[in-house]
Amino acid sequence: MTLRRFNPRAWLRAQAQHPQAWALTAAALALGLALFRPTIPMGENLVHALIVVDVTQSMGVPDGQWRGETVSRLEQSRRAISELMQEVPCGSEIGIGIFNEYRTFVLLAPLEVCSNFRELQATTDSLSNRMSWAGASEIAKGINSGLQAVKSLPGKPAFVLLTDGHEAPPISLSHRPRIDAKPGDYNGVLVGTGSLRPQQIPKFDPEGNRIGFWRADEVSQVDIYSQGRESSDAGETYAEDPADAGKPKEVQKPAEKAGQEHLSSLHEAYLQMLSTELGLGYLRLSGPGDLHRSLQENHATLRETVPGDARWLFAILALVILVITHIGLIGAREMSRRVYVFGRTKMTERGHLSQK
Repeated sequence: MTLRRFNPRAWLRAQAQHPQAWALTAAALALGLALFRPTIPMGENLVHALIVVDVTQSMGVPDGQWRGETVSRLEQSRRAISELMQEVPCGSEIGIGIFNEYRTFVLLAPLEVCSNFRELQATTDSLSNRMSWAGASEIAKGINSGLQAVKSLPGKPAFVLLTDGHEAPPISLSHRPRIDAKPGDYNGVLVGTGSLRPQQIPKFDPEGNRIGFWRADEVSQVDIYSQGRESSDAGETYAEDPADAGKPKEVQKPAEKAGQEHLSSLHEAYLQMLSTELGLGYLRLSGPGDLHRSLQENHATLRETVPGDARWLFAILALVILVITHIGLIGAREMSRRVYVFGRTKMTERGHLSQK
């Protein structure tokens, strides 16, 4: 058996007679290159933020809305974070933390979203009121703690807190904790969850099972600082300090009736006041896209050039080649048909003429 030697020139001449073969080869090559995940430089608005979720028991009130479904405030927060992680471009970094009592605790420092999506999603799904270690909910002190955490993290990420703004125990109109920050020190958003209508607060056992609702005689109805309680945070100062004279001190409107602290609603005016004082944005969470949009509007994103996915370019190139080849084949066949018909017609006419 004799093997023929491969002749490149002969092969090229043979291929030149069939241009559609070249087109199919080029399309296959484009699709093959797409398998290697090619990238191109792209400008993206990257999110770099520490997202903190209030896990106190008032966040178990089922008055949040998400895609037409009524869910708890905590579940609404979890879904908003999950949605955000799916919306932000690769290169964005998101960290997860929780707030309880008067402190913010960082669970995950900011991680690149695409390469750590599974870990971030698992941490978000695990957020629960079972993580709380005390029954208090001192929002202003929690914000102060969160800002200090942000300050200590690399790159000083934006600070995002999802909360209903419910202070427990209630704070006096003239004894408001002072936050060690001023506008311009930090970027971020305070995100309000829940509705403005007071609702009963579910009571949970240590396993996270609901065992009823808090009654009026089970919670503090007045600010106990004004009654001589010690500070929960050593060395903290309050807004009635002489240096803060003239600043607004009312943090939330008094309840319509005495003894309403066992009910909870979104304290929107309080969160708006705090966000204004700190130079942060405010958002009332209502549905998908809200959180990402608010971060962009409140300068909590950075414009950077990152490697973008270029697979779609090669896929489009392959499709264009195939379409052009298909159109070319149809055109060639139509031309051949017309030439054939024209030739037959001429031959028929000549045959008639010769018979005459």
